[in-house]
Amino acid sequence: MAEQEVVLGHEQPGREESTVGQLVIFFMALVVSTLIASAVCVLFVADLGNLTNLESVVSIMGPCLLFAWLCTYLPRVLRCCPPDASLGKRSDDIPKLDRDFIAPSRKAASMLAFAAGLMLLFGVCSFLFQVARFQPFFLDISPSPLAAEDEQALKPGDKFRECTNCPDMVVIPGGKFKMGSPADQFGHKNSEGPPHEVTIGQRFAVGKFELTVNEWNACAAHGGCRPLDYLSLDFILSSLRGGLSGREPASSLSWDNAQQYVAWIVKVTGKPYRLLTEAEWEYAARGGKTTAYFWGDEIGKENANCTGCRGELSRIGVEEVGRFKANAFGLHDMHGNVAEWVEDCSHERYVGNPPIDGSAWTAEGNCDLRVIRGGSWYDNPPDLRSAARISQDKSRFANTTIGFRISRTLTP
Repeated sequence: MAEQEVVLGHEQPGREESTVGQLVIFFMALVVSTLIASAVCVLFVADLGNLTNLESVVSIMGPCLLFAWLCTYLPRVLRCCPPDASLGKRSDDIPKLDRDFIAPSRKAASMLAFAAGLMLLFGVCSFLFQVARFQPFFLDISPSPLAAEDEQALKPGDKFRECTNCPDMVVIPGGKFKMGSPADQFGHKNSEGPPHEVTIGQRFAVGKFELTVNEWNACAAHGGCRPLDYLSLDFILSSLRGGLSGREPASSLSWDNAQQYVAWIVKVTGKPYRLLTEAEWEYAARGGKTTAYFWGDEIGKENANCTGCRGELSRIGVEEVGRFKANAFGLHDMHGNVAEWVEDCSHERYVGNPPIDGSAWTAEGNCDLRVIRGGSWYDNPPDLRSAARISQDKSRFANTTIGFRISRTLTP
């Protein structure tokens, strides 16, 4: 009888300790799985912003709770892990109920560590593969400049490319348009007024897409541009999502970097490439329309890449160029994805002597700051309007929201 009391007295604390141990394992597994699930959602789920707060919590916490429960109780229910042999020597110190629990809980902890290590290994390998894929021997730049007669024969809408891994160019017709926005347009800022008429006298060529990672890397691989920052957050996240295709817009580039690329492509092709002027950019973005965006006055869904206009298939961050429909001139992503440097110096408003012929406005302004147009994946819909404009330090290494597209003067 006395022995039974001892045994019973010994087992009861064991049950309490075992329950505490189970709770510790459960909450450890819940924390680890929540961190992993949150990372997976950021890296692989298109856009959590499309979900309500409740849907976001349920989508993350539901599987995590199930995972934590399995880690805590399943090994014990299945009795798939025999008690650790080393525990046998301590049988007098540890209750049997706890000994039966410790071994499977160690197994569960090992499984968690293995899963975390596997994710880390996958991320490192994916990152290294992306870096290796953009080395010089993959990027040809064989030039094929247009002959004079071919250039003169180009018509609006025609496309051409003048070197391997150089941008596709689209011919834009000359024309007139009203630059700026009226005071009653949603999102209007003082910097967009007063509206004034601009006449672009002759056709010119514009990049069909924003300059891509592959196109920038071709310049960097052959000594014309600085390499992209492979340690940038955007590059690392893209690597973990499955990698860059090379058709994403090049970003984290200053205005000075854009000029490096322009100088390089001029040298390779012998042709007069340049950045667009601010007037040319707005004219090209509008595509002959007077609305806030080329498709209308409402941002809608799946028309561009920005905060508040993504669809279910979109992801947070840059998208491959050309994913969204082109405007009437055949240009993609003039609204959103990355904002774009133009040639002009910064002016607070269109007062003084803004050019009315489409040329760059470099007089009377602050040329340490240069104009950025189009808005980005991070910006809200008003910042994507055709008339929206901001300025930034031209020498500053910009973040992942800013890139550029190039233009080319054509022989009349």
